[in-house]
Parts: sequence; structure tokens; C-alpha cells
Amino acid sequence: MSKEMSEKRWSSYGHAFASRLKKLRTLRGFSQEELADLSGVSRNTISNYERNENNKGNAVDPQLSNIYRLAQALDVPPIALMPAGSVPVAKICVDETAAIDVRWPSEKDPLLFDADLRLTRNREQPGN
Repeated sequence: MSKEMSEKRWSSYGHAFASRLKKLRTLRGFSQEELADLSGVSRNTISNYERNENNKGNAVDPQLSNIYRLAQALDVPPIALMPAGSVPVAKICVDETAAIDVRWPSEKDPLLFDADLRLTRNREQPGN
């Protein structure tokens, strides 16, 4: 595979990751700074992820540890951030929706997200 094709492939996955991250962050009502404080991932890194561009102008390549930190801070499973996580890697990532392909937290617990990652129910607060 040519380097150019490789860059297009990963850029398309980065774009889909960026869309998911921004959608979840805004859904939760967090600024980039608030998400940075909660996750331990720098605000600059979050900004780069959401633009799908690093400081050198290349597509982002998120570290696995950052994906898990962000997922924990957003209170979602890591797969919610990963585009096309349930299909084989393709030449170009086609992530038509920000759907997650899992039932989370479990079959018996109320679902927190619908297919568009919109909050459908708030979790009960401890003591309620």
C-alpha cells in the first residue's frame, strides 16, 4: 500500500474518532478544559484529537491510554470512541453514525445511549 493511501486510511479513522469525541464531550456538557481536568489528557491533546490534526499538521494517532482515560472521564465504554470498532479495517473508515455496537452497561441495566449516542436516561445518583 502506498504511503498516500495509508495516510488517507488513518486520516479517515482519525476524523471519525474526532467526531465521536467531540459529540460525547458536548453531550456531557464539558469544555475541553473540563474534560482535560477529568481525564488527565491535556486540553491541547483533546483539541488536536477533535480537529484530527497534530501540531505538525498530520492526522492524529491517539494513544490507547488516552482513549481509556477519555472514555472513563466521559463515562462511556472505550468502544464508544472507536470508529468502526466492530468491523474489519477498511481502506477508508465509513462511520455514518456515532452508533455504538454494544449494550452497555449491561443487558439488565438501563441503556444510557441510543444509537446516536444521545443521553437517554440519567444514571441514578447514589442514595436515590
